[in-house]
Amino acid sequence: MTAEAVNPPQQQQQNPAAKKLQKILDSRFETDKEAINAMQSLSEVMPENTILARRNLRSDLERRNLNTSKQFLQEFKAIRDELHALADIVTEINTCCAEMQDELKKTKESTSALMQRTNELNDEANLLAMQQSLTEAFCRKFYLLPQEESLLKSKDLLQSSDVPALLDILSKIKVIRNDTKVLLRGKEQSTGLEIIEKMGNLEEVGFEKLYRWCQRECRNLSSECPEISSRLVDGLRVLSERRTLLNYTLDEFSMMRKSVVSRGFIDALTRGGDGIKPIEMHAHDPVRYIGDMLAWIHQALASEREHVHLLLQKADIPPEEMAGFVAFSSEGLCRPLKVRLDHVIANDPDAITMFKIRALLKFYYSTFSESISHTSPLCSAMLENAGLFDKLFFSTLRTSLNALCESRETAPSDLSPSTSVGKILSILQQILHSHNNTFFDTKAKQQDFKHIIDLLMGSLMQSLQQTAASLSACDMSVYMMNSLHKAKGVLAIYEFTDEKIEMLQAQMDAQLDTLINQQVIHLLTKVDLMFLYNKLANKDHSLSTDDVARIKKASHSLDLLLSHHDQFNLPQIRAILSATLREAALSRSYKYFADNYRQMFEFLSSNEAHSAEGGGGMEELLQALRTPDQVQSLLSY
Repeated sequence: MTAEAVNPPQQQQQNPAAKKLQKILDSRFETDKEAINAMQSLSEVMPENTILARRNLRSDLERRNLNTSKQFLQEFKAIRDELHALADIVTEINTCCAEMQDELKKTKESTSALMQRTNELNDEANLLAMQQSLTEAFCRKFYLLPQEESLLKSKDLLQSSDVPALLDILSKIKVIRNDTKVLLRGKEQSTGLEIIEKMGNLEEVGFEKLYRWCQRECRNLSSECPEISSRLVDGLRVLSERRTLLNYTLDEFSMMRKSVVSRGFIDALTRGGDGIKPIEMHAHDPVRYIGDMLAWIHQALASEREHVHLLLQKADIPPEEMAGFVAFSSEGLCRPLKVRLDHVIANDPDAITMFKIRALLKFYYSTFSESISHTSPLCSAMLENAGLFDKLFFSTLRTSLNALCESRETAPSDLSPSTSVGKILSILQQILHSHNNTFFDTKAKQQDFKHIIDLLMGSLMQSLQQTAASLSACDMSVYMMNSLHKAKGVLAIYEFTDEKIEMLQAQMDAQLDTLINQQVIHLLTKVDLMFLYNKLANKDHSLSTDDVARIKKASHSLDLLLSHHDQFNLPQIRAILSATLREAALSRSYKYFADNYRQMFEFLSSNEAHSAEGGGGMEELLQALRTPDQVQSLLSY
C-alpha cells in the first residue's frame, strides 16, 4: 500500500481545489450580502441552471461585456464631436480677442493724452472740493449763518418765540470768540482779529436786543402773583454776563414790584380781598391792627423773595444782592406803615398795648432782617418805630405806676393786697404773659425782661411800704406777707423770675419771723408769764411771794391755752391768705412758746429759784405747773 493510500486526508488538505471547495462549503451565504448580490446578478445572466447554460456562461459573459464596451464607445464618440465643436468656438473667440486687443492698443495710444488731462482735472476737482469743505467748516465754526445774522441785525422788536434762537446765537458767538484765540497763536492773526471784532459787534447787538426784551418782560410782571417764564429766566442767565445790563433790568423789575407791593398793601388796608376784611376795620384794636399789617408785609416779603429767587435761579447772583432787590421792592411800605403807627400813638394806648406793639415790632424786625438786609429802609423804619414804642412803653408804664404809688391807699380790713397792689400785679401778669409769648432771642429776652421786672417790682415794693407804714407790726407783717405771696404766685409760672422769687421769699420769711415773735409775746402776755420771761431776759433771778402767786395763777391761764389755744392766737393770723404760711406761723410760734416755757420751768426747778423764793411754796407751784413736755405735746400743730 502506497503512502497516498495510507494518508488520504493529508493529501486532501494539500489540494488547493479541495481547500476552495471546503471554504465554499463552510461559507454561510445567507449572511453575506456581497455574495447574495453576486448570485442575483449571475441569475440574470443565466436564468436556467442547465448544462448548456453552464457551458455557454463564459461566452455569454464575454458577449455581454463586448456589448457594454460598444455602447460606451458610441457615447464617447458623441462627446468627442461636441468637444471638437467647442474647440472651434474657442478658436474663433481667441481670434476676436486678439483683434480687440489690437484695437484697444491703438485706442490707448491715441487717448493717452486725454486721459492724462482728465486725471489732472479730477485731481484739481478733488482739491477744490476739499478746499470747499474746509472753507464751509471754517465758516460754520467761526461765522454765523445768514439767518442768524439777519435775526441780530433785524430792527424789529424781539419776540418771545425768537428768544431761544437768540440765546443759542449768543452762546455760539461766545464759543467762536474762545476758538478764535487759537488763530491768534498761529499765522492767521489778522483773520482772528477780524473775526473777534465782527463777533464782538454782533454780540453787543445781541445783548442789546436781549436787554430790551427782558426789560419789556419785567414791566409786564405787574400782578401780585406774576408768571415768570422759563425764557425770561434763561434770558437773565445769559444777560448776567453783562452785569450793567442785568442791573438795569432788575432795577426795572424792582420798580414794578415796588409799585405792585405798595398797591397791594393799600388794597389790603382799605379793600381787603378773597373774603378777607380790610385791615382798617380792626383799627379799634391796635395790637391786632398792627399785627395784621406786619403779617401782611411778612407774607409779601416772602412772596417777593420767592419771585426774585425764581427769576434769578440760573443767574450767578449773590444772596445779598437778591435780598437787596427784595428790600427795594418793600420801600413803598415804609410811609403807609409809619402813618398808621403814628395814628395808633395818637390814640394814647395803655402800657400793656404799648408793650405788645413793641414786642410785635421787635419780632418782625428780627424776622425781616433775615430775608432782607437790616440796613434796608423797611428794617430801619421798623427799628425806629420799635425804639419809639419802647420809649413810650416805659414812659406810660412809669406814669401808671407812679399814679398807683401816689394814691396813698389804706390796707383793707382783712389785710389782703390793696387795690393799687392788685393793679400793679395785674399789669405785671399781663406783661409777663405777653413777654413769655414773644419770639425774641433768649439772651435778648432775658435782658429786656430784667429791665421791666425791676421797674415793676420796685414800684410794687414802694406801694407796699407806703401802705404798710401806717399799720401796726402784726398788721404790717400779715399785709406784707399776703401781698408778697400773691406777687410770688404771679412770678412763679414765668421764666427768668427765679432771682425775684428768691427776693420775695426772703422778705416773706422776714415778715413771718416778725409775726411769730409777736405771736409768742401775745401768748406769754395772755397767760401772764411775760414778766417772768422779761426777768430771765434781764438775768433777774429774784422771785417774790407775789411773783410765785402770780405764776400759780398763770398756770390756770396756761391750762386754758393748752385746751383752747385757737382762742389765744393773734387775730391777724387768721387773715393770712396762704394756708402754708398760716400753718408755719402757728407751728413755729407754738414751738418757740414751748421752748421759752421750758426755760422758765427749768429756772423754777433750779436751786437758785428755791433760794430766791425763801419758802416752801415753790414745791407746790411746780406741782401745779405742767411739765415742758406736756406743753409741747399739747401745743403740737
